[in-house]
Amino acid sequence: NKRSLTLNLKTQAGLDILHRLIKECDVFLTNQPLAQRRAFKLQYDDIKSLNDKMIYASLTPYGEHGPDSDNEAFDLVAYWNRSGLMNRILEPGAEPRQAVAGMGDHPTAVSMYAAIVTALFQREKTGKGTMVHTSLLANGVWAASCLVQAQMAHADFSAMPPQMGASALYECSDG
Repeated sequence: NKRSLTLNLKTQAGLDILHRLIKECDVFLTNQPLAQRRAFKLQYDDIKSLNDKMIYASLTPYGEHGPDSDNEAFDLVAYWNRSGLMNRILEPGAEPRQAVAGMGDHPTAVSMYAAIVTALFQREKTGKGTMVHTSLLANGVWAASCLVQAQMAHADFSAMPPQMGASALYECSDG
C-alpha cells in the first residue's frame, strides 16, 4: 500500500497535499533537517493537530535539541566520528579510515523501527499518537556505551588495543 509522489513543499499547493496525506497517515517519518522542518512548519507541534493518532517519527544526526541540533551530517560523521567509535578502530598513529558505508545507518534504522512499533503499540492501548525520535549520534554512543562509561570514569585505554584492526579475526585456509 505504499504510494509515492513528489511534492514541492516551497509551494502552498505542495504543503496542502502533504497536509491531506498527514490527516490519513499512521506514521509520518522524516529525516528532513530541523531548519527545513521549521521553515515548512512540519515539526511535530505544527502538524499533530492534523491527526491525533499519527506517530511522528523523527531522525536527526545529533538530536532534536542542543547546540548541534541544526547541523546536518551523515553516518560517517555523526555515528562513527562524534561517538568515538572511529577512534577505536585505529592503530595508534594510523591515519583515519572510513568505516564501511551504512554501518551506522542500519542500527539507527532498527532503533527508529523499534520506536515506531512501540509507539504504534501504545496507540493501540491509548488511541493517541505521539512523537518518537532517534539520532545517529545517540545510536553511536549506545554502540560505544561501555567505552563511554569507562571514559567518564577516567579509565586508562592506553594498554587496550583497538577493537578492530587491519588484521583478520580468523585465518582462512587460503591464508
